[in-house]
Amino acid sequence: MEPWEVTRLNMEAAFVCLVSVVEDLTRQKSQDRMDLLVDIDVPAEETGPRPMLQDIKPAMTKMQGFLDIVYSRLSLFLTFLAVLENKDQVRAVNDLKIRRDIVNAHAITTLVSAFAALTQTDQMASPQFTDQLCSVGILFQLEGLLSCYGSELCMLEDTIISVEDLNYVSFRLVPANEKDFTPKASLGSFVREGAYPDISRHNIIIDMPIEKDVFSRLPRDLQQGKQIKVTAMAFNIGINEQATLAEKFGSTALQERLNMESFAKLYEYYIQYSKYYDDPLDKSLGLGSLHHMVKMLQNNVMTKKSKNVEVLHVASAVTRALRGLRATFCKSGKDRTAMAVTLEMVHILQRHHNLASHVFIQSLDCLRSVGCRRDNTLKNTGVKKYAFISLQMLYIPKLYRAPSGTYGNVQT
Repeated sequence: MEPWEVTRLNMEAAFVCLVSVVEDLTRQKSQDRMDLLVDIDVPAEETGPRPMLQDIKPAMTKMQGFLDIVYSRLSLFLTFLAVLENKDQVRAVNDLKIRRDIVNAHAITTLVSAFAALTQTDQMASPQFTDQLCSVGILFQLEGLLSCYGSELCMLEDTIISVEDLNYVSFRLVPANEKDFTPKASLGSFVREGAYPDISRHNIIIDMPIEKDVFSRLPRDLQQGKQIKVTAMAFNIGINEQATLAEKFGSTALQERLNMESFAKLYEYYIQYSKYYDDPLDKSLGLGSLHHMVKMLQNNVMTKKSKNVEVLHVASAVTRALRGLRATFCKSGKDRTAMAVTLEMVHILQRHHNLASHVFIQSLDCLRSVGCRRDNTLKNTGVKKYAFISLQMLYIPKLYRAPSGTYGNVQT
């Protein structure tokens, strides 16, 4: 790149040249007019603007070339100044991108794990389910137990972004090659519109291998590579003592907005599902029907109630009725998550396996006392106890309280 002084001299020279050419042509134009007054037989075409433009064009082209050079160098200089003045902001944007990549990687891993487990079940042998994948896609619901307080509020914000990104992920079923069931990620051709389009984060296709005999029974569109759309959402209800602090002295507006937006996505999926299939729960379309449960979920989401865990229970039931995927999380994934997962297990036993109501609490305590959830805490902290204290138990809803002797002051 030439020095600024050389560029300035070249610019001045080109300008002087252009001025000189214009003056000469103006002088020649005046002389031509004088000749017209003397000799009227001079053709009019010779005095037209075309010869003048042709003479100016070389000087204009030279001038334009130097202007382009100046413009380019000024753009680089101003960009450098902008970066210099906003260096702290640039660093923050880069940190934010790295954070989003990490969160996105965890969310996609959870989604892929859930879908991979689904492909190993009898659901893939159901013609209606595979047709559902083809027509309306797969539903993925996250159940959160985070409070809108302290560090957990940041986790909830991360969850919202990760769920948004999951809606740009799609699955494509492929036949397994020699028992290799490793999913593979690739990028599609879609670019998210906007000021900052991001291909790598908003156009991810997961190739999910399945058994060849199962693949041969899929609808033709799925066999030909049609992508399975993912509809992701998250319902969150804080249940610990920090959630109580947020409700009394802070704000739960973020949680409320998340739940309302998630219900809107779930309702839209339900409407699309209803266009193709009948109510899977039926119950004569009254109490106990899927339509009734969706209305119950709407009422619970819109009702402002302290620690309304019924939102999570109904959302779970609706998702299972729609044959969707589910995942449960809290801050560490072993304490509140254990309480929620065991509660869901007992609900399933009661609804689908005729578990008697009078042994509901006994079954719940049994799963939390001697089930694999205690082993999970052992792997995490080295102690076979949940990280609760007696004071916390006073603020946690009754159905989410750990049995006596299974919790203590444990460092997580």
